Amino acid sequence: MKKTFINSIGNVFARREFEITTPVRDASVSIIADRHSYLRDKCLKIRNDGTDANWLVGGSFLKFKLYCDGRLIGTGPFRAQNDAAFVRHTFNLPELNAGKHVLSLIFRGEKYGINIECEKLEILSDEKWKILNVNDYYRPVCYEFPQITGYYKGDIGPGEYFEHLDGTKLPDNWQNISFDDSSWQNVSLIEADILIEDAPYNYVISYHKPVSKRKSSDGRWICDFGQEMIGSISLVGEKNAFAEVRLGEEMLDEDRVRFQTRALTCYHEMWHFMGKGQKLENFGLRIFRYAEVCGFENEPEIENISIHAPFDDNDSYMRSGIEALDRIYTLCKNTIKYCNTDMYTDCFSRERICYEADSYISMRTDFAVSGDTRVAARSMEFIIRHQTWPVEWKQMILPLLDRYLMHTADFELLKRNWDVLVEDCSYHHLMQNGIIETFPRLHIIDWPYHELRNYDLQSEALAIPNFLNYADLKVLEKWASCAGRDAAPFKKLAVRNLRRYKKFISMKQKVFTVTAAIQKTVHCIPICGLSGAMQSRLTNSPRLQNLSLTPVRNAASIQFSSTLTYFSNTAMTGRHLTFLSITPAVHGFQCWRRD
Repeated sequence: MKKTFINSIGNVFARREFEITTPVRDASVSIIADRHSYLRDKCLKIRNDGTDANWLVGGSFLKFKLYCDGRLIGTGPFRAQNDAAFVRHTFNLPELNAGKHVLSLIFRGEKYGINIECEKLEILSDEKWKILNVNDYYRPVCYEFPQITGYYKGDIGPGEYFEHLDGTKLPDNWQNISFDDSSWQNVSLIEADILIEDAPYNYVISYHKPVSKRKSSDGRWICDFGQEMIGSISLVGEKNAFAEVRLGEEMLDEDRVRFQTRALTCYHEMWHFMGKGQKLENFGLRIFRYAEVCGFENEPEIENISIHAPFDDNDSYMRSGIEALDRIYTLCKNTIKYCNTDMYTDCFSRERICYEADSYISMRTDFAVSGDTRVAARSMEFIIRHQTWPVEWKQMILPLLDRYLMHTADFELLKRNWDVLVEDCSYHHLMQNGIIETFPRLHIIDWPYHELRNYDLQSEALAIPNFLNYADLKVLEKWASCAGRDAAPFKKLAVRNLRRYKKFISMKQKVFTVTAAIQKTVHCIPICGLSGAMQSRLTNSPRLQNLSLTPVRNAASIQFSSTLTYFSNTAMTGRHLTFLSITPAVHGFQCWRRD
């Protein structure tokens, strides 16, 4: 589809004034921005040669922010599921009274720039826009670094750069109707024939003030936002001076934020304020709870500008009467609420990758606390064609699919992707005499060292990948008929795989010296992200033996037994019933997730 773009490379402010004679209550704006870029072309393709894949790079994770009459309306874009596509976001505008108004944008162009359309207001990407290059405000700029040339750790994070905002170069109030843009440049336009995906939702933007602020003995302000979130900050200056801004996920000690994080990223910038009352905010995304501000005499006016996927707090609820357990539940629920974005992501401080195994836990936790499956659907489509590097991670795609289908009954996704799932998401083609002895990719067996218990990491016939191969075959057998395919070949292969591996382990018993760790790590995927070890401690807690709670009506329940097994059972209507274990003697412990 041909689209016209405002073609500016680097960091740009854009404005478009318009006037209406009657109120407009239901206008919407559609935006298509440059895509996220990748480190290598191979990251866009399914590969079976063991090489790394799916690494994001270049510029900010966000490419635009949209304002209407000075109010922030939306930001984006999402990563495209089809790597040839651009993602289109549509935002509803607030009610507009008769008179003058202005749409304004910050955007980061790398190839085309940005396309904007509002049919009801007759606003398009045309020559009526005015733009200002602001590469001297946001430094350095994305187009100067089109690829990551070194390993990003120790930097601000993948796809981000230190911004070191210079408020002396910022035209204040440029998003407002009263601003004079007569000195700004006319736009340059370019047409491009592109493939378009529509985003099924937009990021939720929320503003959070610190729950506490205090001054250290040497004059630094320590701000705690109460919980970790993905976003940026805004800070109001108090004088014409530099302020040192340090963000972090934890405190290094009582008076210092750990801005050089355990993930080895570094959230440390110098912001230059033109004078008192000037408000600056960064563009790129960080993940943090604490802010340390140096150079302010008085208490700083600071906000966290958070972005995340839509989330309804009323979808789930839990009260146990045990403070530690309730806090764990809240922690896990807030992790899903504030850390889900366009798809399940490893973390925003480090790799920003949709990993298969991480997504397995994230998806099941998401299903336990939310009734919205859109993040799961986007993640599932993306993961199938963006596989990451370890043997076991690729093998987690089919168990992930199994959980997704049990919860959503989305058989259209299954049918659409069946051939790819069979050919590219399982290693069963490599079976010889019922077993896979050599895998084409590196394996990771990602357990803590003390859990390995003499597991033979160099064995050619690895226990864990072969277990997962069997699991993959069972998933293909289970869902083949729903895709209109024959399940018999997968059932036959699964039987052969299990029979052959039983014989193998009887001869090589040392491979199986970690049965307990295998059960804990591979099979115990608990609700709300609790680790197997945490569940074990909770199960053995004397306080849980006499738990007595009041049930809540009209929702799916979580009941407890001593087996530490997680079940999910879904009728094909998409309704979800979840069970989690603690002790069979417990009656009445209730935890709800609304369908």
